[in-house]
Amino acid sequence: MRRFLRWLPAILVMAGATFAGPIREAHAILALAADVGSGAALVFAVDNNVIPAGYTPGAGYVQLIDQDPTVGILSLGTAPVIVDGLSVSGSLHEQTIASSPGDFNILSSSSLEVENISGSAVTVELAVSGTDYTPPVTQAFTTGSGTWVTAGGSTIELNWYNDPLNGQGAETGTDAPGGLVDTFSDTAGPVLDSFSHTGGPFAVSDLDPFSMTLRVTATLAVGGSLISRGQSEVKPLAVVPEPGTLAMAFMAVPLMGVGYRLRRRRCELV
Repeated sequence: MRRFLRWLPAILVMAGATFAGPIREAHAILALAADVGSGAALVFAVDNNVIPAGYTPGAGYVQLIDQDPTVGILSLGTAPVIVDGLSVSGSLHEQTIASSPGDFNILSSSSLEVENISGSAVTVELAVSGTDYTPPVTQAFTTGSGTWVTAGGSTIELNWYNDPLNGQGAETGTDAPGGLVDTFSDTAGPVLDSFSHTGGPFAVSDLDPFSMTLRVTATLAVGGSLISRGQSEVKPLAVVPEPGTLAMAFMAVPLMGVGYRLRRRRCELV
C-alpha cells in the first residue's frame, strides 16, 4: 500500500492533464512587420487585412495588403513590392494549427526574391508571428535556408521564438515575445552562395495556447539578391493518455488495495 501511495501523485497529475478540459477553438492572429533601410521605412500586414483586437502595430507603420483570402495564409503577391530600396517578390507566410494528436503546429515565412536595387547596402528587420497554437507541446524543431546571388558580404541572422504565454509578436520589425529557441547566421560569398540550417528537437513546455515568432535581420549588399529564403518553426502536438486508459488506471487502484490485503491475510494464516 505504501508503494501505491508513492505513485498516487503521479496518477493524479496524469488525470489533471487529461481532464483539464477541451482544447479551445483557435482564433489565431498571423502578422508580419518590417523595418527597412536607413530611412526606417516601416510596414506591417495582417491575415485578411483586418487588424484584430490584441494587435497594435508600432507608430508610423504602414499597412501592406494581404492578397490571399485563405485564413492562415498571408501573401503579398508575386509582383515586386518595393520598400526603401528593397524589391521583394513572392512574400508568403503561413500558419498551421494542430487539430489532433500527431498533427503539427507550424509557422513559416518565405520570399521568392529580395533584391537590393538602391545605391547602398540595405538592412531589414522582419518579424512574423502567429498566436493561439494548440497545446500541449514539448518539442520544437527549426529550419531555414536561402541562396545568395552576387551578394558578397551580405549577412543574415535567423531567430526562432516560443512564448508559452501566447504573446502577440510582429507589432514591429523587432517584436518577438517569449524565449529564443534557436539562432543561425550566415555571410554571403562573392558570387553564388547558399545556406541551410536545421535544429532540434528543443525542449519546450507549452501547456496552454501559445505563440511563435520568426525573426530575420539581414543586410543586403548593393545589387545583391537573396533567392528562395525560407524559415519555419514546427511543434508536434503531444499525445496525452486517452480517457479510457486513465479510467483503467483508476479502476486498478482499489484492486491493488484488495490484492495487498489478501496477501497480508495469507501471511497471517501461515
